[in-house]
Amino acid sequence: MIHRISNPNMLKGIPDTFLPLKYTDGEGPIIVAVEKSAIHYDPPGTAPETEAERGVVADSLGETLKSLVFELLPHHDINRSTESGVTWRHLDLTAAMLAEKGVQLRTQAHYMLRRSRWG
Repeated sequence: MIHRISNPNMLKGIPDTFLPLKYTDGEGPIIVAVEKSAIHYDPPGTAPETEAERGVVADSLGETLKSLVFELLPHHDINRSTESGVTWRHLDLTAAMLAEKGVQLRTQAHYMLRRSRWG
């Protein structure tokens, strides 16, 4: 499942050039950092402008990437934890890795949300 990230410790070390997504499975939380340069917005020249638009983009991309995340996780994840004992797995999805896997991230979720508010 895909969820919002409520623990700010899980975001430490993730630069602004990456979009963090959170998945869960039977073993606990998984934070996936997606390199933003790999994301293409439709129509071209648009991008999310509000928190709501960023949220629908994250939800859209999270669904798109779910099967790839669980395929790559056993080979590329890093176990992380906080001093208080919170643990999670972390996976970086760089633009190069996504291209190597033949994944093109395209979304118009932000634009559809924007258009729905206009009408």
